[in-house]
Amino acid sequence: MICQREKFSLSDDVTYINGAYMSPMLKSSEEAGIRGLRRKREPSSLTTNDFFEEVDKTRQLFTQLIAASEIKRSVVIPSASYGIANVAHNLPSNGRTKIILLEDQFPSNYYIWDRIAKERNLEVVFVNKPKDERSWSTMIRESIDNKTLAVAMAPIQWGDGYLFDVQSISHKTKEEGALFILDGTQFIGAHPYDHSKVNPDALIVAAYKWMLGPYAIAMAYFGEAFDNGKPLEESWLNRVNSDDFQYLTNYQNEYRDGARRYEMGEAPDFIKLPMLQDSMSQLIEWSPLEIQRYCQSLITPMLRTLEGCGYKVPASENMAAHLFGIGLPDHLDMDTVKREVSSSNISISYRGEAIRISPNVYNTKQNIDLLTNILANLV
Repeated sequence: MICQREKFSLSDDVTYINGAYMSPMLKSSEEAGIRGLRRKREPSSLTTNDFFEEVDKTRQLFTQLIAASEIKRSVVIPSASYGIANVAHNLPSNGRTKIILLEDQFPSNYYIWDRIAKERNLEVVFVNKPKDERSWSTMIRESIDNKTLAVAMAPIQWGDGYLFDVQSISHKTKEEGALFILDGTQFIGAHPYDHSKVNPDALIVAAYKWMLGPYAIAMAYFGEAFDNGKPLEESWLNRVNSDDFQYLTNYQNEYRDGARRYEMGEAPDFIKLPMLQDSMSQLIEWSPLEIQRYCQSLITPMLRTLEGCGYKVPASENMAAHLFGIGLPDHLDMDTVKREVSSSNISISYRGEAIRISPNVYNTKQNIDLLTNILANLV
């Protein structure tokens, strides 16, 4: 893959290496959104079929992107927290008491578990990041036992980019009869993922990061464990025969097939859905594997240089190329780094003790070299 910067409307005045914060928009996705605005401006052209076909197309693309098999299990939701809340409110009552989370997990994948645990007298157990050479993934697997009700985590730590072996963790979770819940927001779209191999009971993905989509829309894939659950809301679109607008008040108790009960109300967003369709189509064309390889080609010289300067570089087996954290040399303080990086109009993030760097296909070798040289010159 070559650099795809021309497909984005990025300013030449700012070096943006901050996709984990928010992705820029593809030019083609922006145009799709404008077309959607124009359709909504004059709604006489909108038909009954438009309420369903656009959503179906979005589901199909997401299912393809994650290499899953059942389109009926993919649903449109407004946010990651919405999807995780649907999961948390449908945990089984089976005598198990332990919900496993990770240290410094993103708040949207913590607060709901904390509330559910208090409401149901469950225990939230955190698996902390190892202080030594132990594998964090191994520690997670060792924490799963016959008391575990659910394991909720992400494939990659959102702050420093620690990469987990989710396939083996999922396998151990299933062996113990627990649920495996995956927040793929910082992963799906930029890293290879095969849903059939990982097989979580639910996968939740906000669209505005690595799926290059608009804000306030997300996707979810719910497995069989949630087939008979109670959704957070009761959208008329999610009931059988809802495509017959003439008889909508012939109220139906039955939900549509698969996971449709969990889809948000007003899912047929005539503006955001076409934008997300466009971005997912582009990601499928590029392939997350090639995106990861491109990012790896950018960062390999950077990591070598910074490690030689005394920065703390993650081990290759525990990192992805699209999101990773760099620790500072002992004598360097973060405020100095922030000041120098900001003065050069470089956009990156700072999470805890790490400089969070998150490139994508719109970044060039010159972008990465600029940041590398600034950091190297500080030591």
